[in-house]
Amino acid sequence: MKTLSFVSAILIAGLAVQASAGPVGYAGKTQQIRTGVLVIESQITSGVQSNLRPHVWGQLDRDRAIKPAAWTFVNPLATTALTDSVRNRWLALGPGILPDVGANLGKEHAAYWEVFLRSTGMEQLSQFDALFLSVNGTVRLSPTDREKLR
Repeated sequence: MKTLSFVSAILIAGLAVQASAGPVGYAGKTQQIRTGVLVIESQITSGVQSNLRPHVWGQLDRDRAIKPAAWTFVNPLATTALTDSVRNRWLALGPGILPDVGANLGKEHAAYWEVFLRSTGMEQLSQFDALFLSVNGTVRLSPTDREKLR
């Protein structure tokens, strides 16, 4: 009888440890975190502005093990439809599967997250909670761009 009680106690303790390590999904209100991937003039690949880590926020948005359950990452200035210029720029960066021009873009598409520093005003930039800037080599910012980021 003592062996049965001991085994039951171990089993209950093991289940309690496993339950406490699981994800918590009791958040009642979703919190939008306004994010984007900053694209700057000095980051050029194949003659066009490049976005070196385009899916950072999309991957984080899908990873339930890392982010709080109530958070969702969004780009308040997102491009929601693929344009000719965006498609051509991405094709110049290398081969890949791209939707047709006019197709809806979602969080799984790199262009959804892009924020071009040169063409984005300070008022628009102030809408973001966080911007990610990945660089390779030398970074050159104009005085105007530096002031925008400040």
